[in-house]
Amino acid sequence: MTIYSGTVINSSLDLNANDSAVEVTVGPQGNLQVYEGAEVYWATVKDGRVTISGGCAYNTYIKDSGCVKIYNGGNVYNTIAYGGSMYLYSRSTAEDTIIDSGAYLYISGGNIYRTVMSGKGYINIYSGGTCEEATLNSGSKIYVSSGGYASKITINSDGSLAISRDGYAKNVIINSGGYLAISSNG
Repeated sequence: MTIYSGTVINSSLDLNANDSAVEVTVGPQGNLQVYEGAEVYWATVKDGRVTISGGCAYNTYIKDSGCVKIYNGGNVYNTIAYGGSMYLYSRSTAEDTIIDSGAYLYISGGNIYRTVMSGKGYINIYSGGTCEEATLNSGSKIYVSSGGYASKITINSDGSLAISRDGYAKNVIINSGGYLAISSNG
């Protein structure tokens, strides 16, 4: 087992089975790859990229143009995105996530549970993607289409949920000032 710490800038770091990274910062042109059996704790992703393919990440902080992509059964827990982007693909899972300050999340084949959104945070849910237990606060939006699914969604003032093109949602609570839009085939 190897444990890494420090900063990844203009370089790439691969974590394989039984490897760990603790308090690592992924900066400009940095690329951290987390494979099955590897784990990352307290990573800061600022202008760099993290790819999680079967591995796990805990307490990740995404900012600026940082990007995290999760594939192949990867899991992320307790993620805070103040800007940047996150992508959930086939069989991947995110739990306990904050989306704020214009952060963008794309879900296709992945699942996200227990999300709090505000500050122009945006989630797109497409084919096979699932979002459960989300709270949409001021300026945030979820868009569901093409076989995406959303459940247990609470829309607060100035939050919005849009459903179209074979998207599906249930158990939606709309509080004062919240907005729900359903268009063709939604």
